[in-house]
Amino acid sequence: PYPKAAVDAVCDTAKKLLVVEMSMGQMVEDVRLVANGRLPVEFYGRTGGIIPTPAEVLAKIFKTPKGEEIEYHVFKIYDIDGNAIIDTCIDYGADSDKAVDNINRAISVRRVEIEKRAEERATKLREFREKVMAGTAEDLPQDSLDI
Repeated sequence: PYPKAAVDAVCDTAKKLLVVEMSMGQMVEDVRLVANGRLPVEFYGRTGGIIPTPAEVLAKIFKTPKGEEIEYHVFKIYDIDGNAIIDTCIDYGADSDKAVDNINRAISVRRVEIEKRAEERATKLREFREKVMAGTAEDLPQDSLDI
């Protein structure tokens, strides 16, 4: 079933709707019917199995009705394995101080987690070395060698 109530609820607070499809626009007409002229409904579609990239969708979101691009910042912070742990986008007109505060808070929380793991690892390594020096390393459980 079509989520008419969900689309209808969004129409009360959104400035515009963007329908992103991997098709020629079969869903956009349904969205326009529910929006019923209350706000603009735009369409971005790709065919042939080509998945729209996040950058393409962001570029479409941050365009004015006249097609002018709104300048925006994309904040991406990656962990050591290359996984994005923070991925956010704000336009220049938004409260950038609030966004930066949220990013700093997330970094602080992550730093505390990393420091705690580093301390635990250092403690395990120190205990292992002490047991090796004392000649009792054979008594260690097998998983304690994974440090």
